[in-house]
Amino acid sequence: MFISRLVVRNFRNLRYIDTPLHSGVNGIVGENNSGKSNAILALRTCLDVDLPSRLRTLVPSDVHTSVDLAKPFQVLIGVEFADYLGNLSELALLHACQISADRARIFYRFRPKRLAREMIANGERVAEDLQLEDYGWEICGGGNPKVDLKDLEWDEDTGESIRFSDLQYFQVVSLHALRDVEQDLRNGRISPLVKLLETKKVTAEEQNEFIRLLVAANAAIASADSLGQTAKGIEKALREVTGPSYGISTSIGVGDPTYESILRSLKILLSEEEGLANADPSKNGLGLNNVLYIAIWLEYLRARTKRAGSAGQIILIEEPEAHLHPQLQLSLVSALSQIAMQTILTTHSTHITARLPLSSQVVMTRKGGEITSHAISRNAALSPEDRRDLERYLDATKSTLLFARKIILVEGAAELILLPCLVREMMEIDLEKHGISVIPVNGRHFAPFMKLLEGGKLGKRCAVVGDADLPPAIDEEEDQDVSETRADLKALEGSAVKVFFGRTTFERELADVHNAKMLVAATKESGLKVASEKLASLATKVKALPEEDAGRHPLEEEFRDKVLRVAIRIGKARFAQLCAAHINQAVLIPDYISDAVDWLIEE
Repeated sequence: MFISRLVVRNFRNLRYIDTPLHSGVNGIVGENNSGKSNAILALRTCLDVDLPSRLRTLVPSDVHTSVDLAKPFQVLIGVEFADYLGNLSELALLHACQISADRARIFYRFRPKRLAREMIANGERVAEDLQLEDYGWEICGGGNPKVDLKDLEWDEDTGESIRFSDLQYFQVVSLHALRDVEQDLRNGRISPLVKLLETKKVTAEEQNEFIRLLVAANAAIASADSLGQTAKGIEKALREVTGPSYGISTSIGVGDPTYESILRSLKILLSEEEGLANADPSKNGLGLNNVLYIAIWLEYLRARTKRAGSAGQIILIEEPEAHLHPQLQLSLVSALSQIAMQTILTTHSTHITARLPLSSQVVMTRKGGEITSHAISRNAALSPEDRRDLERYLDATKSTLLFARKIILVEGAAELILLPCLVREMMEIDLEKHGISVIPVNGRHFAPFMKLLEGGKLGKRCAVVGDADLPPAIDEEEDQDVSETRADLKALEGSAVKVFFGRTTFERELADVHNAKMLVAATKESGLKVASEKLASLATKVKALPEEDAGRHPLEEEFRDKVLRVAIRIGKARFAQLCAAHINQAVLIPDYISDAVDWLIEE
């Protein structure tokens, strides 16, 4: 079975989220402080029996700031399950929680206690007199299927109480971002290695043999003169401190000779083909140890699913990219995708988001004090073709748009390199400080990105900066093609996405004669001496034109065409790099670019 839906209301910085989840790997992505970790904690609060019960008794800082604590309120966290009917253990766990065919729910509520609710209902107490000690938590299942979790009021009763003893059959493995895997592997109470070994059927004969070997080892070690003398010295000092009445005999050995102590003393040892043999994990780097730690948990969960009575599991991993280089990140996600276990990842890594299907990603965005969550699977504006296009395009670079606060979509590398420099030099605006990311789509296929951002309401403002790519002189048929292309993209505009077109290409728009010094310097540095001299000569002639000819004279078109040919000859991206090196000699920024930036930062 798997968790198919998560609903959170009024928990920490999550006023309200309602998102679908899928049976495989789910990614919760977003910028810092957008509520990703709180979504994980919310899920644990509802389902994880290993979470200390004291954390379920909330304090004011656990309640969303929009809640008026002087009035009755509730914090609600609910999950729905699907695909459990084929498993008897899972069906037994969720039978009392069913609300429809193959759909069950369990929910946590922090609200006024039953006595307080009854007194308010009977008029024996004023609701506004409640104190936090009048509140308590409960975990329930099932309830009236006509009452959705998003609509359930604080004084409305539904469902039956869930016992912790029942929830223990559902395993929640939670790996927080700043985990100390070496310490966790040494701690026998929480070590996944110990849990894995406990799933193995070890006969009484094997256990006795282990104990015999340990007793023999203890005896051999204790018989060594140096250790024996040390033990006697400790015993003598102890008697001097305690007196003869409290004296205890001492010896030195490798552990208590019981099977349980042996189990908790075992550790995983690592070897390589060259140089490393039976080494403790502490010899490794943090990255490899994190992967090792996750691998042990996966093997434990595989073994657990074969045990009678186990009823589902979920893996929660915060920032799996911690300490992992990009290749290991990709390998980890691929491995998690291949196992038949539901996993939820929170991540800042574009490498991880690029590997996950769009349908499994939930984008969390912070705008002011409000957190919003958007499941891309719910975006009805995207056709199957759009989704396939986006999954091909959203590689490790362009998936940055899932984390950026505001976005400028451009066609290619030339705009990516030069546009931020132009804006900084001409408008004195640092795009990064405004949370604006410039993202190339490597073409003109803007439509799927616009549908993703506008149709999905991801809460991110996006300006599409594009070329009309018109030649200097066009006929009516070409003009019609361009008009239709513009109209198609304009139709996708909305409150969050807006299109800004140049008249021709980026290079020709940049090739205003006032920018001649920058353009000539870039051409000269590229090694095109003759072309740079030609550009300089054309610029001089254009500047000498009568004012009434400005903007219409063929010399101006010749100058623009010459700049474009230079850019094509040396490569548009390289030409943009050279222009950026001489950006201090630029004078004008194309209007459609400055208009796009103004629109983005006006909010």
